[in-house]
Amino acid sequence: MDTPLHINRYFPAYAWREPPTPISKLLEIAEEAKKSGLRYVYIGNLHNPRYETTYCPKCSRPVIVRNNYRVVEWKLEKRDNEWRCKYCGYPVPIKGEYIP
Repeated sequence: MDTPLHINRYFPAYAWREPPTPISKLLEIAEEAKKSGLRYVYIGNLHNPRYETTYCPKCSRPVIVRNNYRVVEWKLEKRDNEWRCKYCGYPVPIKGEYIP
C-alpha cells in the first residue's frame, strides 16, 4: 500500500508529564505497519535519518534521505511523468520536486 504512515514520538511539554514514547514501542509499531503491507513508514521526533528516509519498495535502496526533516539526498528520476528509483526504475508515488 502506498499510503505513508508517520509515527511520531511523544515528548512531555507544558502540562503533559507522561514519559516520552519508548523507542522500542515506535520500532514495534513501524515493523507491524510494514508487515501489514505499508511501504512508506516513517518515525518522527527521533532525529535518525534511517527512520526519516524513503526507501525503494523494490530494491530497498534509499531514494529520499532526510535528516532533521530536511532532504539531503534525492535519488529519484522523472520518467514517463512519474518519479522512479534512480537505481532500479521502480515508480515511487511522490508529489513535489527536490530543489537543492
